[in-house]
Amino acid sequence: EALLAESMHTVFCAECTTYFDWKSAGVYYTHRTSGMPGPITRLLACSKQQFDAYPASSLKMGPTFVHPNYAYNYNNESSGSYNKPAAVMHWIKESPPAEEFVLFIDADMLLLKPIDPVAMGAKRGTVVSERVSYMIGTSNKLAAQFLPPEAVPKAKPVGWYHIFHRDDLRQIAPRWLHYEIEVRTNPQKYWSIKDEHSGQLSVPADILTGDAYVGHGS
Repeated sequence: EALLAESMHTVFCAECTTYFDWKSAGVYYTHRTSGMPGPITRLLACSKQQFDAYPASSLKMGPTFVHPNYAYNYNNESSGSYNKPAAVMHWIKESPPAEEFVLFIDADMLLLKPIDPVAMGAKRGTVVSERVSYMIGTSNKLAAQFLPPEAVPKAKPVGWYHIFHRDDLRQIAPRWLHYEIEVRTNPQKYWSIKDEHSGQLSVPADILTGDAYVGHGS
């Protein structure tokens, strides 16, 4: 597809609920008032049942890409964490942007002023993000439990927003979902869990994730 060089497309995740509609309204509004360059798209997670009941007025509040809701009954569990990688995976594959860069933010973020992706250092092979001090899994042994040895030093404690080159995002999105599944499916790799038969511990001691919402053993 055609490429609009040095341009940027803003995307954010939401579900088809009133709760997310309020957040979506804020993102749309501040995208417009901030003077942020380029278009914006809401990546809206909806099950068929949710979509059938979703008000048409909410669907039309701004540019929207609808994709399956991975928050419920995916990978034999229910967790909203799957929607973030799944959303961009579906969008970049099924509705690829013309813009060179993609700004990926959360639905509870407000935009204050324009962002120049090139001035911030974004380029093919380099993702721009922000350091998050509590993401300690990149500096303890957590990353090594899932990544190949050569990739471990490249893991960085970043989050909140990301500026991707669209070609990078096309490769990153399915891998993001893959590692989301791996981490959630294998808590024994970072929680010290005793085997009920042998009495052995899965790892000698807990490897903290830095995520206050994840309970021990989950």
